[in-house]
Formats: sequence, structure tokens, C-alpha cells
Amino acid sequence: MKLLIHGKGRKERRIQAPPGTEAAIRAWLRFRGDEPGPLIGPVLKNGRVVPRQLSPRAIWEIVCRVQERAAITDFSPHDLRRTFVSMMLEDHDVGRVASMVGHASTSTTQRYDRRPERARDEAFAGFEVPFEGARAATKRKKAENGPKEDE
Repeated sequence: MKLLIHGKGRKERRIQAPPGTEAAIRAWLRFRGDEPGPLIGPVLKNGRVVPRQLSPRAIWEIVCRVQERAAITDFSPHDLRRTFVSMMLEDHDVGRVASMVGHASTSTTQRYDRRPERARDEAFAGFEVPFEGARAATKRKKAENGPKEDE
């Protein structure tokens, strides 16, 4: 299932929805009704869904209520976006993730990366500069330290 996302500056993009999304949307539409308009809108006390976009303030208040219930401190709605980007960067290249979240520049996406520095260091651990002096130094170091237990 593809979703049409309306972003900043009236930009639109289509994204592939994760598995399970279609069933969740169909269930929501049975409750909300299938008239055109934003997928998610304000729900009145009588249970009727208003077919208009949630305001940034309304989203902020919803997130704050969930934050209180979960006893989480120092949290904002944008943290959800940063967390999503960081998790996606675990398995996907920055260009693909930038496209998914609607960033025109991969440098913007990289600023969202909240993974620990250790994870970034580990990404480089498998690489070696193809320099003969470096290979000789690595061999010398291994010889000085002796074999590892699992070797």
C-alpha cells in the first residue's frame, strides 16, 4: 500500500506503508468514515471525527498526555521523527531514509541520527585502508598480542 504524504511547503511524496498499515487504516476508516480529507482529525467528546487536519498544538497535547502516562521526561513530538530516522539508518542508506522522511538533503537526515557514537564506530570497524604500512602494523600488533581465544 502506498500513502500520499503532504509535507512542508506543500510538497507531496508517496511512501510504501509498512506491513499491517492497510488493515489499520481500513479499521480506522470504518470508525472515521470514508469521506475525503486528512486521515486523522480531531475526535469530539461525542466520538465524531472532524474531517480536518490536527493542529500542531493538538498533536503536542496528545504527545504530552502519552509522555505523562509513560513517565518520560524531556520529550517532544519531533523526538519520534528523530527516533524513526535513527532506527531506519541501522538498516538503510542515508539517501533512502532521506527520501522516506522527505528531506531534500542527506545532511539534514544525518543530523537526525541519534544512535550512540559506539554504533557509528562499529560501522567503520570492518573497513581497512588498503595501505601496506597499515597491514604490516596490524600483523605486528597481532603477533605481539598473541592469538585470540577463539582463533
